[in-house]
Amino acid sequence: MDAKVYQRTIENVEVIDLRITPIVKTLALKTENGVIVAGTVLQRNSDGDCIPHAAYADLEMAGDVNDTNKAYTYAGAGFPGPVAPTTVVVTHGDQSLQDDGSGRLYGDGTGTVNYITGAVAVTFDAAPASDSGAPVVAARGVPMAVATRYANTELNDDDEAIDDVVTCLVFGCVVRDRVNVGGAALGNTDAELLAKANIHALY
Repeated sequence: MDAKVYQRTIENVEVIDLRITPIVKTLALKTENGVIVAGTVLQRNSDGDCIPHAAYADLEMAGDVNDTNKAYTYAGAGFPGPVAPTTVVVTHGDQSLQDDGSGRLYGDGTGTVNYITGAVAVTFDAAPASDSGAPVVAARGVPMAVATRYANTELNDDDEAIDDVVTCLVFGCVVRDRVNVGGAALGNTDAELLAKANIHALY
């Protein structure tokens, strides 16, 4: 069924699977952040507003790349909110480090990550060669809800968000093939992260 609301057409898509009694809440959205369609996985930004859940990759770390320096840092500015434990990966060439879910990085060196701020510090076993480019960090945000209705966060003629809240599932089950991350189908990693937030994506 389609409904006409304020001159826009909204498709009624049922996202919730009722095999577990759901908990649904209305959550605040970040303004000027595009359209949220039903089934969009959401995370919080550093201000506590909901934004679409995403993976962040190839964020360059700071530090001299000069054949001798092994220590690099990332301040976390590229992560709009907390990062999910066990999703942080630092790479440079064939060297890589992965977080252990407790704030430590292991692999071809050692390091730490602050899951709240996204700050990362690593020391590689081998110093990256000069002109080989900066090490990069990747991580995923922390999913915490799934939108069950359409919302448009863009501004109207009065400079107010058309929709500043959205109805979301915060506990229960969702129909997996009706859930998306950035418009793409829900992958296994994000499904596992959702499950940690007590939202289970079922076929």
